[in-house]
Amino acid sequence: NLQIHLMSQNHQVCSIWRDGLKNLQTSNDTITKYQPDVIVHLAADPYVKSVNIDSHFPLTLSILNWIKQNALPTYRPIFIYASSATLFGNCDIPKNETNRVNPSSIYSVCKLSCEHLVELFTKSKVIRGVSIRAVANVGKHSTHGILHDFVRKLQSDSPTFKLIGKEPGTIKPFIHVRDACRIIEFIVDKHIIQDRPINVAPPDTRPLSALEVANITMSELGITKPIEWVDETWEGDDNRLEIVPDTLMKHDFKWLYPDSISAIKGAVKDMISV
Repeated sequence: NLQIHLMSQNHQVCSIWRDGLKNLQTSNDTITKYQPDVIVHLAADPYVKSVNIDSHFPLTLSILNWIKQNALPTYRPIFIYASSATLFGNCDIPKNETNRVNPSSIYSVCKLSCEHLVELFTKSKVIRGVSIRAVANVGKHSTHGILHDFVRKLQSDSPTFKLIGKEPGTIKPFIHVRDACRIIEFIVDKHIIQDRPINVAPPDTRPLSALEVANITMSELGITKPIEWVDETWEGDDNRLEIVPDTLMKHDFKWLYPDSISAIKGAVKDMISV
């Protein structure tokens, strides 16, 4: 999605996919060849339950160390690291960018460790870096996630709509991937390099339950099925939180989808469009 968006805005883009990153040297060779002005480390893995600090942390460290040790003295790229709002943990009080984090999984600990790497290498003047803490992305070209799963289930031949867990299911906020991509471009254009990570979310980040997302998806698809709750022992991966996008609001970013509901509606329409 980011590549498509940036190319539509006439930016030159070089992408390294997950398979290429199995060899740490691949990323370094690519940086050597192209010397990009901006490096966006999306740190994306659809199998987040398998993510561990032994695999993700060295990749980020390898990229930053290579820039430090091998790049020309004049080469100091903008480096944007895709962290996660899950660092805040579950909470009922809106979290702004100055609030303390409360990581509760290997995944979030890994993200926090990489944030510190970006901060360290920025202070050492190796990069001009900033981390972004995004809520769950939804939109076209998704390969996994709750909405991708829901659309697939509703378009299947199954007579029921199976949802995992106990009603109302997992609860989390969402941002449309189109806004997420625009925000990354906005950070670069406005040169927003700061000491603290940037919250990436709509201005209204009231979280939605799986049941709410299911009903919105059925409405947008025009498909209605009886909901069947299965595997009620599953505790879910809730992000019961609201985060305040302080920096984006300060710089007057204009959202296309200002809340989780509009993000879900827009994403479903995009996912089924030809």
